Amino acid sequence: MTTRGLFRTMLTAVSMLVLAASAGAADYNGDNVIAVGETVTLPDTWVSIGVWGPSGSLTVQGELTCTAAIIGVNRGGNSTTISQLIVDGGAVTGNNLYAFHGSSGLGQAIVQVTNGGDLAITTNANLGNGPGLMVFQQDSGSTSVGGTFRLGGAGAAGSTASATVSGGTFTVGSLSLGATIPTTFNVVGAGATVTVNGALTSTAATTLGFAIGSSGVSAIHAASATTLAGTVDLSVLGSLPTGVSVFDLITVTSGTLSLDALALSAEDQADWSLQIGNGGTMLQAVAVPEPATMALLGLGLTAVALRRKGGSRR
Repeated sequence: MTTRGLFRTMLTAVSMLVLAASAGAADYNGDNVIAVGETVTLPDTWVSIGVWGPSGSLTVQGELTCTAAIIGVNRGGNSTTISQLIVDGGAVTGNNLYAFHGSSGLGQAIVQVTNGGDLAITTNANLGNGPGLMVFQQDSGSTSVGGTFRLGGAGAAGSTASATVSGGTFTVGSLSLGATIPTTFNVVGAGATVTVNGALTSTAATTLGFAIGSSGVSAIHAASATTLAGTVDLSVLGSLPTGVSVFDLITVTSGTLSLDALALSAEDQADWSLQIGNGGTMLQAVAVPEPATMALLGLGLTAVALRRKGGSRR
């Protein structure tokens, strides 16, 4: 037997022991891998990655199927606990996904979709609904949630929740951002497709971040977004597209958007402004020309005016 085969056999044995020892729950504490070509199917139970104290890590390169189960990342964690679910080119299917849901302390929960992985949640994803540091990252592959993707809830002082989507497809039934803890939802570059089939909502505790690159930035496409509040934070990756100064950030197909409860971050106010375009269905960022550019425009207008004035004397 090869070393890799022996490792897989040992890993499978450990996983079976974990399942057998946990009545009504599958606990993944320590480092665990579901390797390429492996399929793990679990019953209607809690699937816990880091539970009641120890850190846990589950990297999925094969398949994890728990359609009727709840996947919990760092359930009941503490201040030293870091637990993570990494969908690394594999596929994870579950009914609900909880991360720091009802946990204690200020540990960290990480959910990452990378290397073309596929995370499919049938019902809801509740991330950061409890004390701690919640991080969701997707750079490729796909994330789908049939119901609500809820990021940020009620937590102790120092708690935060963030999600960053920079590639692949991110599709959810509804997107609910923020409650009482600081919550950030970032879209980086133009390589992702972000779709909200229902309502997009955010509270005053929310930061909507958009990093604009040479190809622009992906907009969040929602069915509606009548309840938006918080801060819009803009950044530039390298340089902006040549000749483009208006960028779509959020689009809706029903209802209209409002700037009443949205504000630019203090750092952006000299370089950007926000506007509602396309009959109220688009939130857009507008780049403010630099002073030197404005001066050149002013000189050009002055020259035109003088030329016209001189011509009128003839």
